[in-house]
Amino acid sequence: MSKESVKNQVITHEFLLTLEDNYHEWLKSSHVKLIDVDSCGEFYISVRLNKLSSLDVKVSKTVEKSAMAIIELRTNGMNWHVKDVPDWKDSCNFDVDFPYYYLQYSNNDCDDSFKFYLSIKCKITWFGFKDDLVFSNLYQNMKQFLLSIECSDVIIIVKNREFPTHKNILASQSPVLKSMLTTTDTKYKKKLLRLRKIEIDVAEELFLFLYTGKVNKANHDYDLAAKLLVVAKNYQIIQLINLCGLILSNNITKENALQLLKLSEGQKTDNVFILQERAAAFIWNNRREVLTLANFKDSSKFSPESLFKIIEKIPD
Repeated sequence: MSKESVKNQVITHEFLLTLEDNYHEWLKSSHVKLIDVDSCGEFYISVRLNKLSSLDVKVSKTVEKSAMAIIELRTNGMNWHVKDVPDWKDSCNFDVDFPYYYLQYSNNDCDDSFKFYLSIKCKITWFGFKDDLVFSNLYQNMKQFLLSIECSDVIIIVKNREFPTHKNILASQSPVLKSMLTTTDTKYKKKLLRLRKIEIDVAEELFLFLYTGKVNKANHDYDLAAKLLVVAKNYQIIQLINLCGLILSNNITKENALQLLKLSEGQKTDNVFILQERAAAFIWNNRREVLTLANFKDSSKFSPESLFKIIEKIPD
């Protein structure tokens, strides 16, 4: 299975167990496949009664390779506990409020034993292994042609700047550019192609990615990364959409979380899956602060899908 097919998947599992006077004893669920790819391994849930007011819960995976995911836990219909895990190697730990009022004590007055039936629902939004999310060695053989006139067969014009490029490289990564370069329309048959509504600094990052699989300034410039994501969506450059989504999702704040959730909209596929899911998780975990900001009054402009990402976490 390709790398694309092992990303952006949601796995759910319910662990049903009974606690009976077993303080400090770890109870483990069965192993569950993360996704239908053996190399990704399995995960399992471990639960221990810490005290009558809390549970220690671990969600562990069998492959220690660093991965990115959002892990959500819910016990007996209570609030969801949501963790954005950018470096998941082995276990992700939760301290979960224990609904002690559900305890069923023994009818024997001399017996302090109890029995507690527990349901732990786990939802894992799997983004993939971190090494697979950055395509650092993808285009080593093409790097030599970046902005090189050698073998160039089309000049891209942005504002007043000319970029010597190669049709095969552009067409292989963007179906929109491919259509423009292979059309029978005479205005595109020439060796000059003008791209409108793109700033020069954005174009520089765009061509850097198309030839090297990397970006430079966008790694540290939030506004540039946001503009680059819009261009990547317009030209349907899937790998660049994913990379920009990853960069922006690592820079979520209370002030920009709603903007990033909005920016992740408008895709028929899940190419901005990471950004959308991490923004929604951040908003949920910081809902008291985020939802009182002035810009939340524009929430009506969000798509139903985006709002549902937050609303679905509210207990029944």
